[in-house]
Parts: sequence; structure tokens; C-alpha cells
Amino acid sequence: MAAYNALKTDMKSVKAAFRKDIKRLMNALDENYLENSNKRIYDNVSVLKEVKAADKIFIYCSMGREIDTRRLIDFFLKSGKTVALPVCVNEQDMIFSEIKPGDELKKGMYGLLEPPEGAPEAEVTEKSVIIAPSLTCDRNGYRMGKGKGYYDRWLSRHRIFSVGLAREALLVDEVPRESFDARVNCLVTENEVKYFN
Repeated sequence: MAAYNALKTDMKSVKAAFRKDIKRLMNALDENYLENSNKRIYDNVSVLKEVKAADKIFIYCSMGREIDTRRLIDFFLKSGKTVALPVCVNEQDMIFSEIKPGDELKKGMYGLLEPPEGAPEAEVTEKSVIIAPSLTCDRNGYRMGKGKGYYDRWLSRHRIFSVGLAREALLVDEVPRESFDARVNCLVTENEVKYFN
């Protein structure tokens, strides 16, 4: 991955090539490793002091080979926390809407599972936590998303404690990034929890 850091060409194509490589590595991961890392990441996230103290958790519903967040969603709901999932309202913006136990999620933009129609929009509080999706993160807390920029834009407008999830097998020293790319406050892998200022 070091070669990406030296490239001075168009950042969009650099990021696209990086994402392609990460997806190739992700698709090659062993099922046993995926299951084991899912379990250990769940264990690490569920005991974070910020998560324990949170009143609201802003999270996404995982798909495919992404780190499993569905078990975390169930855990947070059973813990009595308000849980909110993203809703893409157009090509640029997203909001988060609340879900309740037993809600039937619907497919929204990009095939992502969203709260049902009419679910109330979630407001960020001082004790809110967001668990942000990524293909991978680097060791400095920068995440590589899917390239649409929704989370970077949303995070730039909200003061909230952010958690990034990454599998150790996909963790890199540095992701290609630009000035607007947001850093998470805490990175969780199956092996460690790392905080950033």
C-alpha cells in the first residue's frame, strides 16, 4: 500500500485504485477469519466507555463482507439506547432516522437498509456516538469509505464522538486522503482500541 502514498496524480483515481485493491483483499478473506473478527470487534465496541454512556448511537446496517453491525444494533436496542440509521436524501446529503425493535427496514439508495417511512429524524446530543462505515482505516484514524463522501460531509457539520471499525487484515499505514477527509476519534479492530485527539 505504500505506493499509493507516493502517487501525485489525480486523487480521485488514486482512491478508486486503492478501493479496488481493498475490495480484492476483502473478497479473499477466509470465512472463519471474518466470523472471528466480527465477534471480537463486537466485544471491543460493546464495552467502549463512550458507547456505554451514549444515549443515542448513529450506526449503519452492514452488508456483504462488511464488519457485522447488525448484532451491535440488536445489542444497543436491547440496552435501551436510541438507535439511528442513515437515510440518503439525495446525491449529497443524508440524515439519520430512529429505529425501534421490530421495525422492518426498507431498501433505500445504493441498496442500503434504512428505517421505515415516517421514522423520526435523530438529533445529535452531547452523549451521542457515531459508528462510521469504511472499507478500511489507517493507523492514524482516517477511514476510506465507498467514495460518495456522505459521512465526511455529515461529520463536518456535527460535533459527535466517532468510532471507526476495521479488520486487522485490511488495516493500512495510511489511506490516500484529502483535506476534507474526516478522522475518527476511536479506531476499533479485533485486536485493539486506539484513541485519537
